[in-house]
Amino acid sequence: MAVLLDGSQAALVSTKRLKPEQRPKYYNAASGKMTRISEDFEAFLILQGRPRNKETVNWLQQASGFALKDADRDSLINSFLENEIADATSGAKELAPIVEQFDNFRTKYNMTGFEGVVEAGQLLADLQRPMSEITTLGARHKHRQIFANLLRKRLVNGGLTSDQSKQLNSWFESLTTY
Repeated sequence: MAVLLDGSQAALVSTKRLKPEQRPKYYNAASGKMTRISEDFEAFLILQGRPRNKETVNWLQQASGFALKDADRDSLINSFLENEIADATSGAKELAPIVEQFDNFRTKYNMTGFEGVVEAGQLLADLQRPMSEITTLGARHKHRQIFANLLRKRLVNGGLTSDQSKQLNSWFESLTTY
C-alpha cells in the first residue's frame, strides 16, 4: 500500500479490508474494462465511512438524472444551433454579391493626385456610407456562425460519453461495499 496511514486508520482499514479477489470492480472508461479497485482506494472508501459513501451514492443517482435531462436539452440546443448556423450562412451568402459589387465599383476610382480634393473624399465617404449597415450585418452573421459552432463543440465535449456514463454508474458497487 502506497498511502501512509496512522495507527488508528491502519487498524480500521485492516478490520474492514477484503481479500484482493473479493474487492469490487468499476468500469474504467479509459481501458474499456472492468477493473478491481486498488488497495489504496479500498482504504480511501473505508476511511470515508458508510454515511459518506451513502451520500456519494445518492449524489451519483441524482447526477444520472441530470445527465438524462441534459441529453434532451442538448438535443434541442443542438437543433437550434444548426438552424442558427444555416441561417447565418444563408444571410452571409445573400450579402456577398452586394459587397463584391460595391468593392468592384469602389476600386475603379482613380484617386491618384486627387487625395487632397475634399469633395472627392466626401463623395467616396458618401458612397460607402450605405455599405456600413451591410458590413455590420455581415460581421454579425460571421459572429453568429462562430459562436454557434463554439457552443456546439461545447455540447459535444461537455456531455458524458456512453463509456463515461458507464464508469459513473459502476461506482455503486464499490461505494455500497464499504
